[in-house]
Amino acid sequence: MNKPLKTARYIKSAFFPKDFPEGGVAEIAIIGRSNAGKSSLVNAWTKTSIAKVSQTPGKTRLLNFYDLGRYRLVDMPGYGYASRARSEMQEYKQIVEDYFAIRSDVVCLVLIMDLRRKWSEEEEMLKKFASMIDRPLVVVASKVDKVNQSERHTLVKKLEKFLQGTPYYLISSATGKGIPQLDEALYQHYVIPYLERQEREKLALKGEDFEVE
Repeated sequence: MNKPLKTARYIKSAFFPKDFPEGGVAEIAIIGRSNAGKSSLVNAWTKTSIAKVSQTPGKTRLLNFYDLGRYRLVDMPGYGYASRARSEMQEYKQIVEDYFAIRSDVVCLVLIMDLRRKWSEEEEMLKKFASMIDRPLVVVASKVDKVNQSERHTLVKKLEKFLQGTPYYLISSATGKGIPQLDEALYQHYVIPYLERQEREKLALKGEDFEVE
């Protein structure tokens, strides 16, 4: 199955499930700390300025949906921002749980984190959460342009101890390093199987057989 040309389009931002876009399209959910660079990743991924990059960490509190043709990116609110009130943290928890509870089209979670940060309790909880909801998790270690090769090697070794086999990619939103490889891998491993499953289901309704090219 050939990959379509990518034309990125902002769809909408939403908080309540009733306001989410209609389903039926593969979605890749991007989650991470408030200052991890989720919006910058979306812009580098799509080679646009489609996502507004806030100068204030913790500002984004909605789900932002972007259409990339045969799949979507969903930029989720950032976590771990200390100045948020307890009520806001509860809202964050609720919106995340609501989204994953009702969106059967989520093909994987992309957890973005600054390579220079230590793997924290929040990242570990998200890793366990992905397992609990039976969704693949891919870790994206960003800002690799901020460290030299020796530092990168040391930081990656430390990260691998916590990942325990979870796939990861090293990227830089500033330079674009690693993003084409990330994009291709997610499309091949998660979006294509979703599209093939959709096609099988359509043909099954018609009583026909599905053949993979």
